[in-house]
Amino acid sequence: MAGEGHMSQVGSTLRENRKNMLDRKRLFKNKQTCTRNNTSLKFGKVSEKDLKKIKENIRIKAKRDKERFNLIMILTAIVVAVIFYYLFSDFSIDFKMFTRQR
Repeated sequence: MAGEGHMSQVGSTLRENRKNMLDRKRLFKNKQTCTRNNTSLKFGKVSEKDLKKIKENIRIKAKRDKERFNLIMILTAIVVAVIFYYLFSDFSIDFKMFTRQR
């Protein structure tokens, strides 16, 4: 019969793939994951005065970062608008070519 060699090759390839898949599964099952639930952080003692100063510095930096981000977004929007304007400013469609002439 024609094609027997091809079919036997397909069968042997499937057997090898199945064997390789089982080996990969065993590899992942054997790996042990070590997880620790120790999520507590230890900070040094800070006086109330220093703590307020630290919080104020964090707020100032956050506000400055927010203002920078907004400025960058506005400038990016303006640049994109200008680019689109120059790309499509002389793009004119003549709708007369779409109408039927009788």
